[in-house]
Amino acid sequence: MIILITIVSCNQIDNKKINSNTIDRFQYDDSQKLLKFLNNFIETDSTITNNNETIKNSSIRLRKELTEFLKINDSIFYQLPIKLSDVYKVDGGYYGKFFTINELTVSDLQSEDKKKKISKGSNKIERLSSVVIVKLNKDDISSLKEGNIYKVVGNFKYFLSNCEFLNRKLNVSDCNPKIEKGIWSEQLVSFDLGLLYLETTQKLEITEPNIRGVEYFKY
Repeated sequence: MIILITIVSCNQIDNKKINSNTIDRFQYDDSQKLLKFLNNFIETDSTITNNNETIKNSSIRLRKELTEFLKINDSIFYQLPIKLSDVYKVDGGYYGKFFTINELTVSDLQSEDKKKKISKGSNKIERLSSVVIVKLNKDDISSLKEGNIYKVVGNFKYFLSNCEFLNRKLNVSDCNPKIEKGIWSEQLVSFDLGLLYLETTQKLEITEPNIRGVEYFKY
């Protein structure tokens, strides 16, 4: 499943220097509500990626808390725009399948300070992935172009089950939100937000991927 927020640096980085003691994430903007929510989720429990059972239990908690969070925040994918993959017409309604595909940048490597910890309020997300199914307004259809990135405001309805949407199966085995261990650092966490369904409440806005601390993948 599919939003990737992967950690990279604008400069060449020696992978041997990337570990939990030497990395300090960029200070995320509080307007990025989704990143703030997920970083707070990490802060509340330091054991979430300890083993398979803690990962499973934390993933169950993530679905519950993420549902509550999305229900009261309709501008998440306005702050973190999403990329249009496909447009469908089914039973007279129009739907778009979007991916959120990003990279977070590393702002500071404290390579000499071996006791350096990731500071509170800094980003601790290594990767972020999801697929977002959006019910579209008919008036938007002619202007939407697959491959473009859009700001989307809409009401979250629910997570789609069994990785199916209107008889269109996605090439994944599990569409529920889940977490994974970070690859670059044990203190970082990867999130898969699952298959989300929402309905737009205002016209989609085309945009360029220009967000502080976030770089978009070119696919």
